[in-house]
Amino acid sequence: MSEEERLRSERLVEIHRARNEWQGNLLVGYLGENGVEATLRLPIAIPPLDAVEVVSGTDNACGVFVLEHEAKRATDLVKEFLLATTDESIWEQAAIQNPQVNKEIK
Repeated sequence: MSEEERLRSERLVEIHRARNEWQGNLLVGYLGENGVEATLRLPIAIPPLDAVEVVSGTDNACGVFVLEHEAKRATDLVKEFLLATTDESIWEQAAIQNPQVNKEIK
């Protein structure tokens, strides 16, 4: 079996459930920037039930999928991304609560 045939027959696996479409798109973009092809699968919207995740209270509606052979690396990248964004928000909160001027004004 050629590499192209193997990739065509390889299955997609879900590596993360994003809170919303915005977060899912950020993750797909981050994975792509790091060499991992990914796609976002959104829930089916059937009017007037297109807000079903809001009504039901579920916020894990968007699946991030990659090829099976890239699942481990993609999972590690997602963890790295989520950790970095969490750490950044902690630093922003600390800066707001304890503002300090460290630069000289010229």
